[in-house]
Amino acid sequence: MNRPIREIFIEQLRKGHSVRMNIKERCMHPFMRKSDIVTVKPIKFEEAKVEDVVLYTRNFHHGFTLHRLIRKRRNQEGREYLTTKGDASYHGDPAVYPEEVYGKVVTIERKDGRIVHLDTGYRRLQGYLLAKRSWLRGALRTLLKSPHLVPTKVICKIKRFCAG
Repeated sequence: MNRPIREIFIEQLRKGHSVRMNIKERCMHPFMRKSDIVTVKPIKFEEAKVEDVVLYTRNFHHGFTLHRLIRKRRNQEGREYLTTKGDASYHGDPAVYPEEVYGKVVTIERKDGRIVHLDTGYRRLQGYLLAKRSWLRGALRTLLKSPHLVPTKVICKIKRFCAG
């Protein structure tokens, strides 16, 4: 996304207006697919919840990122930040601070015209489970790197879980 369009999006979100954008990457697959159109509504940092897909920009020159919020934390100085991660990624992103957060995804429009509303109870639960599974998958993959520490029967179950 080029800089003038990014500036317009940020201005609209800061004014309290929602924006629509195309998904161009696969980092949130299968929850969001390449070519889906998402609607992002502005939120304050404090309103962001674990399971939300938040829009942020770490470096104004590199565009936006849409990733799932998996944790809220405080650093050693007491400053609050978010840990986010793409659903298709194995590792979390670096800390996301309040001034970097612009909004959250509220709808996904699929290629076939279907609209998925993320603020329904079912979709919020799905997002929450994806956020929690994200942490668990990372832990399980780390365990698989040290198989000598884990009984064989457990490793087989972990491999089945990580494959699915």
